[in-house]
Amino acid sequence: MSQAFEELAVDGLVALFGDATHGIAAQLRLIETALGLDENAIPDPEGIASAVLPADARSPLIQVYEEASEPLEAGHRHNFAEVDCTVGISYNGDSDLEASERLMRRYVQAVRMSLKASPTCLGAVGQAYWTDANRSLDLTYDSLTRHGRAVGVRVRIQDQEEPTSVHPQLWRRANRRDHRGSNLRHR
Repeated sequence: MSQAFEELAVDGLVALFGDATHGIAAQLRLIETALGLDENAIPDPEGIASAVLPADARSPLIQVYEEASEPLEAGHRHNFAEVDCTVGISYNGDSDLEASERLMRRYVQAVRMSLKASPTCLGAVGQAYWTDANRSLDLTYDSLTRHGRAVGVRVRIQDQEEPTSVHPQLWRRANRRDHRGSNLRHR
């Protein structure tokens, strides 16, 4: 395997969200048009990070990180896995809390739209889709004007490399027989 499944998932999402055609900024322009807002009325992300950055004060900030991974059915034989990721969105608003809440909802919608526009994350993964959205984002400093959202994304991946064969000495050791002739593996 050239890269860990988790790394492939996170890198694919970061590339998608930063893409000029399918990314979050492009989707925000579509939302502005649909709502009749001026162009760039919704600010573009200040950054898209591939890590948890709870103390980063850039705003709006997109953070993409993995939560868990597991093999799909027969994935251990065929190199298929699912990686659960979180897309964290943080925003430092002002005293207009309702406007900040609207902005956060529009960012969540932009994440969904990006995933719909390119469910393969520009060809980097098998499939990516959102699973949930909530307010539970870990922020180091908390205030009435700091807002956070977490969007759950499930990413399906297949490793493109063929599995390596087992070294003959390891195979013999794993399949050796004890003095009674039974296979040690099956005791």
